[in-house]
Amino acid sequence: MINDNNADVLLASAANKKKSERLQLISIIAVVSLALVLSIFIFLNSDTDPVSSNDSAQVVHANKNSVIPEKSFGEESSHELDMILQRYRTDIEPVLQAIPVQTLFGEKSVDIQDRVENFVRNSAKNTNFNPQLKVEVLKAEKLLESYQIEVDSALDRLKKSFEALNANGFERELANLLILAVENKEVKYWSAQKSKVMEYFEYAEKANRANVEFKIEVELEALKKIERLGFADSQSLARINELQNTVAEKRFAKHINSTIDFLSQDKLKEANNEILKASAIFPQRPQIKELKATIADELKKVEVASIIKMAEKYIALDQWQDAKQTYKKAINIIPASKIAADGYQLSTSILDVKAQLKDILNQPLRLKAVEVLDYAKSLIAKSASYSSYSESLDKARIDVKELVEVKMLPRSVWVESDGRANIRVQGVGFIRPTKGKYVNFRPGDYLFYAECKGYKTEIYRITIPLEGENLPIKVICGNSL
Repeated sequence: MINDNNADVLLASAANKKKSERLQLISIIAVVSLALVLSIFIFLNSDTDPVSSNDSAQVVHANKNSVIPEKSFGEESSHELDMILQRYRTDIEPVLQAIPVQTLFGEKSVDIQDRVENFVRNSAKNTNFNPQLKVEVLKAEKLLESYQIEVDSALDRLKKSFEALNANGFERELANLLILAVENKEVKYWSAQKSKVMEYFEYAEKANRANVEFKIEVELEALKKIERLGFADSQSLARINELQNTVAEKRFAKHINSTIDFLSQDKLKEANNEILKASAIFPQRPQIKELKATIADELKKVEVASIIKMAEKYIALDQWQDAKQTYKKAINIIPASKIAADGYQLSTSILDVKAQLKDILNQPLRLKAVEVLDYAKSLIAKSASYSSYSESLDKARIDVKELVEVKMLPRSVWVESDGRANIRVQGVGFIRPTKGKYVNFRPGDYLFYAECKGYKTEIYRITIPLEGENLPIKVICGNSL
């Protein structure tokens, strides 16, 4: 607000600039200036002030997020127009522009900015300083003070709603702040945390209800979720620690009692499970060591028996590889187990014999060799003792037997020639020169050599199939030398 001293400064400044003018003009200027000062005084005390009369008596200290510039323009002298404008542009105008226009503060901010720009334009045309510009800057300061008070008040209500676990109040105040001060750092923080805050309210209510109903495990779980959300205070953390100890003692006692009950019923596996759970809670308690020592040996026997049953199931399914591995597990637990050792040996033998039978079936033409054929016959006899254990082995044995006794019998093949060639069959013998004749061969791969005097020896690779049509073979002399 401009007082009488400010008016005197304005008059003196004007007089210094117009020293060369006549006294009459000076008098007229003095009268006009006085009238202007009186008008400003009346305006500042009118009801059109954008902030309440009570605000003018308050001194607002902004926190670190305050939008109010540190230095008041009310202390600037009237002749420092450039300084006022510079401070306004730098410190005040950006903050005014940041106030959302859809709010009452935003509307008033726009009005002030418009009036300031108008005064700036008029000042550019008129070299005289317009005191109303300074008034508008003061109004802007007071508007920002009121705005900051309103934002701080809304934030305070938001935090109180948070502390009171008032979900509706929190959402209402946050929605208001998102309109009033959407760019405020605290508002942005709470907006980003909203979903977590709503979860926090839910878990806090659950924890309080569980506390009243003495459901300590439910309360503990809810408080842990609050801790994971990042909203646990020192009191909550202390309560979590207290509940964890109480729950641990309760669970430990339950598992110890269950272990003793299962031992009395010879349910060793169940007893072991319970003692392991108890050990996970308090591993050094004397009861743990005593009960573990009591059930350790018997538990091995029970475990091996269970494993052997599983191996027997694999045998019933003709899954001998799985059976072998399962018996091996039992042996690792109790090496002296005869049942496990016998089962492992049987599984190994069946797998080996079956692999040998499949090898013959996969390469049947090798049986044309006498030693391979004899090996196959001995394998058929050896596998007979395992046929009753494995259906797949018995099938492979039957297929090999059919291969040896039926499919590998010699087949009659028509060999056609030119009557000059001495035909040598590698690994079999010779065929004298002939125009053609039937010769018996076992199924397999053969090399035929057509040897003729004065001609190159011609080599033929012939395959006699196990089944199907036997195509005639033509073996003649090669090109002349």
